[in-house]
Amino acid sequence: GIIRSLAEDRLSGLWVGTKERSAMDAILRAIGTLQERLEQLVDFTRPLNLKSEPLGAAQWLSPALADVERRCTEKGIRVVAEIAEGMPRVRADAERLKEALLQLLLNSMEAMEQGGTLTVSARFDKERGAVQVSVSDTGAGVAAEHLKDVGRPFFSTKVGGVGLGVAIARRIAAAFGGTVEFRSRRGEGSTALLTLPAEKKRN
Repeated sequence: GIIRSLAEDRLSGLWVGTKERSAMDAILRAIGTLQERLEQLVDFTRPLNLKSEPLGAAQWLSPALADVERRCTEKGIRVVAEIAEGMPRVRADAERLKEALLQLLLNSMEAMEQGGTLTVSARFDKERGAVQVSVSDTGAGVAAEHLKDVGRPFFSTKVGGVGLGVAIARRIAAAFGGTVEFRSRRGEGSTALLTLPAEKKRN
């Protein structure tokens, strides 16, 4: 918007003082955060126009991880990816599934303000016939009394949070017959588990 443009133009000047540059950087960060919140709100309220096609992990899981890689580095977050080989495909919309995973990744990143470790694991649960992707962080965790509210639209324990990340992920997962579970312990971090039915092999 206009404020972002003015701040960026000012920063591009040759004679911006240290204090002014710091203030402009803070403005740009705040604008970026606000933009993310507005995008979450739009994503949650708009209808889901879905496609359904067979998808391998490389079509949605890998792109989502690539999208947050730079931001994790900037925030001092180490990313550990444990992706099992030979997982079956799922039937879903690649962009929507990527969006669901991104919401869970961003939720975990926001929980680690002082840095930490973000672990993403993907495996095939043969008994359930499902592909499971877990996103774990080493953040502060959520108090037991608030766990039942995680995923409820507009509930958030974060200052300035809108509480839509897990809700959006659950909405998308449900559209493809999947689920999103959330587990957390105060002081130990949190894990979101995305489960999707695996595509059945045709005889």
